[in-house]
Amino acid sequence: MKNTNELIQVLLDQQLIQESNAQDIAINNLTFDSRQVKFGNLFFCKGANFKKDYLLDAKSKGAIAYVSEVDLQIDLPRIIVNDIRLAMSYAAKYFYDCPDQKLKLIGITGSKGKSTTVAYLKGIFDSFLAENDKKPCGIISTIETFDGILSLESNITTPEALDLFRHLANAVKSGLEYMVVEVSSQALKYDRVTGIEFDIVGLLNLGQDHISPIEHPSYEDYINSKLRIFDMSQIGVFSQEMDKINLVKQKQAENKIQAISFSTLDNSSDYFAYKIDYHEQRTHFKLDTKKRFVNFFSNDSDSGSFSESLAIQGIGAYNVENAMCAIAIADYFGVPRSITDQALKNVQSIGRDHLFITKDKKIVCHVNYAHTRLSFEKSFAAIKELFPDYRIVAMFGTSGSKALNRITDLPSTAAQFADFVYLVPDDPGIREHAEIAQEMAQYLIKNDCPFTIAGERESAIREAFRRAENSGNKTVLFLAGKGADNTQRIGEQLIRINSDLDVASKLVADYNDKI
Repeated sequence: MKNTNELIQVLLDQQLIQESNAQDIAINNLTFDSRQVKFGNLFFCKGANFKKDYLLDAKSKGAIAYVSEVDLQIDLPRIIVNDIRLAMSYAAKYFYDCPDQKLKLIGITGSKGKSTTVAYLKGIFDSFLAENDKKPCGIISTIETFDGILSLESNITTPEALDLFRHLANAVKSGLEYMVVEVSSQALKYDRVTGIEFDIVGLLNLGQDHISPIEHPSYEDYINSKLRIFDMSQIGVFSQEMDKINLVKQKQAENKIQAISFSTLDNSSDYFAYKIDYHEQRTHFKLDTKKRFVNFFSNDSDSGSFSESLAIQGIGAYNVENAMCAIAIADYFGVPRSITDQALKNVQSIGRDHLFITKDKKIVCHVNYAHTRLSFEKSFAAIKELFPDYRIVAMFGTSGSKALNRITDLPSTAAQFADFVYLVPDDPGIREHAEIAQEMAQYLIKNDCPFTIAGERESAIREAFRRAENSGNKTVLFLAGKGADNTQRIGEQLIRINSDLDVASKLVADYNDKI
């Protein structure tokens, strides 16, 4: 139980209060969703589409006061602030007694690979903690949320501040020691993670994404949002190869960040991977690590390096980069490399990066979560390297209401690599898929890439597989964007579908049964 007087003082300290008449009122919970209000809750009026009716509903259910950027003129004590999102973050940190400071907390961001890196880290820490008879690692990611009390599928990468701090508090309450958080650009821009103190953060890469009127108006805004991750920790792991690396290093210097670098190209990096090769359904590579970052190794000298051979699930140098970030963070916490190496061999980020190959090697289904220019470039590069004599058939779509840059970026990139493209639904939302696909098609036509527009995803996969089966060529079907996702957002509804992962695995299994 908390008190409005104390909360108001917290907000005053952050210079957020405009005026208030909510004096000395007991608070038993915080919420911004009127459907969840119970007696004694403090209600936050959040969002551009907020309606006064939501507040009236909250009052009728027992809200004891409200926080808003404007006086909504109802008979209920109020706290008026100049920034509702910042107010939510600082109020949640106060209400839940600074749970971020009671955990070993890791934040991961980047344009590609966040979910995979978070999955790698959870796998490593779970193995390490099990060895020491401790509870597993908590996780907040696009794929799942586990906080020691709640275990559920996620529907957003990084939740709003009130929910995020509640998950961290649950982790503390349930006795978890480690928590890894996938941090989106929207969470950074809109202060969902403001006030959180991470022990260590990772920035995987930068590439244009989420550019739209309702997200980031420009690439510059997107970059500046991503770089805010370095305001939240004094230790940062980063790729030497990312776009705008000069801005990354400038931000680190300004914040006096202890920077730990990784690369597949620059052997002066703290973590350097080379001899990358895919065989036996894993990517194998050699890793050189500067001695000072391997705390189970000799720490009496900063010179030289420690070398070893590793293997991970998934394909391509981009997954090696994700693995290096995870290894560096595990090293920071003193996880023995033997545990890290074994965990990485077995961790697979569900639906993110899978190969299904027919026994005769005629057809390869590459099911991938790729949905940005950067992820397309890296995925196509990996396909070209592993399957140089295969025809490439790509299948993808995009939303019509957010990340509008993908309408241009995805077909323009695919046209450079693919022999044929299927434009299929991928959460079209409020716009018609056919309309979005027609816009995307212009960039395929411009680059002389043959294509077809398909109205249904699974039937398109089956058609492409059947054509590959009857073709005289070896074929890679690059199924991008959905992975293991078994829903399709059409209009305001989530429609159940068979996931690309399930469809592709069954097609290959059925094919193999016939030969």
